[in-house]
Amino acid sequence: MLFTIQLIIILICLFYGARKGGIALGLLGGIGLVILVFRLPPSAR
Repeated sequence: MLFTIQLIIILICLFYGARKGGIALGLLGGIGLVILVFRLPPSAR
């Protein structure tokens, strides 16, 4: 379940960045990773 939440967050950020174009794609992809690192608990694997 946690994996799907993480995947959805990353895909939302990447699709939104792709719509904006240019440097926004990398910036929003990075923001998605920051959200995963600092807001979600780590996976227990």
